[in-house]
Amino acid sequence: MRTSTAPISQLSSAQDRTDYWDNLKGLLILLVVLGHFIQPYDQLNGIWAAIYLFHMPAFLFVTGFFSRRSSMQADKLMRFCILLIVYNIILMVGKGGLHPSAWEWYKVYLSAWYLLAVILYRLTIPLLERIHTWYILAISVCVGLCWGILTPSDPSALYKLVPLYPFFVLGYSYGTGRERNFVPPFTFRQRTLGGIVLLGLLLLGLVGNKYEILTYNRLIWAPYYEGAEDAIIRLGLYVCGILGTLSIMSLTGEKYTFLITECGKNSLILYILHRPITLVLERLAPAHSFNISAEVWVISGILITLILGNNRLFVRLFNASLDTSVKLILRPRLTWISLAAALALCAITLGGWYGVRIWKSRRHHPQVIETDYYLNTLGEKEKQILSSSFRLSFIGDLILLRPQVQRGITPDGRFDFSPIFKHAKKYFQTDDYTIAVWEGPCAGSDTNYSNTAYGDKPFIRLNFPDEFATAAKEAGIDFVSVSTNHVLDCGEDAVNRTLSILEQNKLSHVGVYPPIS
Repeated sequence: MRTSTAPISQLSSAQDRTDYWDNLKGLLILLVVLGHFIQPYDQLNGIWAAIYLFHMPAFLFVTGFFSRRSSMQADKLMRFCILLIVYNIILMVGKGGLHPSAWEWYKVYLSAWYLLAVILYRLTIPLLERIHTWYILAISVCVGLCWGILTPSDPSALYKLVPLYPFFVLGYSYGTGRERNFVPPFTFRQRTLGGIVLLGLLLLGLVGNKYEILTYNRLIWAPYYEGAEDAIIRLGLYVCGILGTLSIMSLTGEKYTFLITECGKNSLILYILHRPITLVLERLAPAHSFNISAEVWVISGILITLILGNNRLFVRLFNASLDTSVKLILRPRLTWISLAAALALCAITLGGWYGVRIWKSRRHHPQVIETDYYLNTLGEKEKQILSSSFRLSFIGDLILLRPQVQRGITPDGRFDFSPIFKHAKKYFQTDDYTIAVWEGPCAGSDTNYSNTAYGDKPFIRLNFPDEFATAAKEAGIDFVSVSTNHVLDCGEDAVNRTLSILEQNKLSHVGVYPPIS
């Protein structure tokens, strides 16, 4: 059996290991790359959901298997710290563009969460050595199930790091007492069963996403929207993650396979490299429209990622630059110099950013104008005309997504949406006529209310409680347009009911007229 030597900045150390683990990591990183490239396109949501059922749990399992006490050495942790900082800045700029006002330095962006996970998870190794890992596993699963209730979405990605920790614990426990070149002894029957289970998981992903059970937020381990239902789904995700990990391990080959094995050797580089490329492609191939043009861009992006990430020269430059950075930072004589240089660089960056903002502010706003400046320039006649004029206000969409519906529930089980208009109603009530857009139907409680939030990925179907119309009228809104792309989300009967609810609340409307034929 052929062995291979991994670059020192990979998930495992520089020790020899069998091709089996490189093949496993290669398969998983290919799934990671594919999942992120197809994520923006609604037509591929089913495939995306099937991948996300198990690919990151399996990846964290492998990370745990290769984690040892030696993984906590300063140079190894420093590599991930450097990667996290640099990678996060790249993703931050990629998401916010060249607009410093959109940058959030405290936030962990996109795939950078995995690097933070490796650092934090490996810092718990002394705890795993002292306490039986099965106790920690049981506790971490319970905490992970509760975490969606206790923690809102946070910029540090802890909402994802905490519930995914059990898979690292499983991998660490499996690797305890075993050499890195250990190959699991799967039998033919076990491999056959693994293939059947994996096909079942793929089918489950396709069907679960179609019926909006495996939604985007659930698959990325985000905070709960549905309470108990989300907790049950998360428990199922733990089971799917374990089954998927065992299945793909049983199907992994032990022989060298060029593309898969090489991708496994360079899995960390491919992980770092592919996400910025996806951000570029999202601008070139608009989301939600997977046409021929998008297919070409996605395939091209994947090929560029694989070719560049497995290029020997690029790999050497990546590892050399990373190793040099670590040595400079950890070298005793140069530690203070490195620290001073880093602080100076931060100061220059922040100073330049602040200077650019001041320059832009002065360029676009050459002078500060008092609030009542223009009013003070009017004469008495103009002021009298202005005060006697008919004042119209035009506002945008009136819409309730699932989180807003849930926040409107009162302790007695009713709905109250008046807080939504708390700060805006003073403007509506002081004008003469307020016009808005009624974005969705009022189909009644027999039909589930709005099913999702932006970013959940499945098709958004809206349905507002009747109390929303009451709150809108009490806030001072007088007239709404009902002709929108969501007016038929609950069928034609719901449209007639919506018009009836609007009329009961004395909200004038336009755009749709009964009867609907």
